[in-house]
Amino acid sequence: MTVSTSPLLSLPGEIRNRIYEYCVEPKAIQLPRMPKPPQKPYEHVRFGMYGGLRNVCQQTRAEFGSMYMAKTVLVIHQVTAQKFFYSFYPGLRKQNGIGNEPLQPGRPNDELPVSTGVPGVQGNIRITTYYGLRYDARLLARLCAKYPSVKVAFTDASACLDLASSVDDFFAHISSGAFRPHLELVFQRIEITCSTVPEMCFTFYSREIMEEAMKRVGEVDSRQALIEMGAPPMDAFAILFTDATSVYKHSAPQA
Repeated sequence: MTVSTSPLLSLPGEIRNRIYEYCVEPKAIQLPRMPKPPQKPYEHVRFGMYGGLRNVCQQTRAEFGSMYMAKTVLVIHQVTAQKFFYSFYPGLRKQNGIGNEPLQPGRPNDELPVSTGVPGVQGNIRITTYYGLRYDARLLARLCAKYPSVKVAFTDASACLDLASSVDDFFAHISSGAFRPHLELVFQRIEITCSTVPEMCFTFYSREIMEEAMKRVGEVDSRQALIEMGAPPMDAFAILFTDATSVYKHSAPQA
């Protein structure tokens, strides 16, 4: 039986949408740390009871993909988050700045028209962070800025950490648009380390851009500069400003 003769796709669109509404995972789905085999993209990994329906054909991907991604919580690991974003959100490709690595060819496009009541690119993502590991958050920052409807939350893998809500607030501000212009024009990279001395490191495109940004907001303290740009206080984190060659400003945690 070919896709063109599929009983599902021969049904009226309204009925297909009602069927899709039942294809929601009953609980959060824990994605593997690494696809098997390793070279296989994440979007082709079988997970949950209904995730494979996204990959049946282009039509089911367009009709069901956004609904599934919006309503199903996908739990991913900090250490392999980049692979996940490259696989499920190929629209994050950018020539310069945050998210500037080239994508691998042959990836399907998530930005297809949809016939469901859930428009556009969606996601309901929970990221597990690990003690002491530096997390390169440039793709996630670009995801929140480009697709504000995507829900992002963090969870602490270690009982000694209590930082997830603070990181949630930061990316919620990015999704709201308050911090978005500076992501595109000022910062090349954002890195987060959750540990006993948690740290957020903001790398500017150049020292000149960094100095101009500080001058524009009229603050010498990097934490206050971020607040002026639209970020939340992030008091639990040390804040570093750098141009990738030297540290320019540093603010110690205030919590």
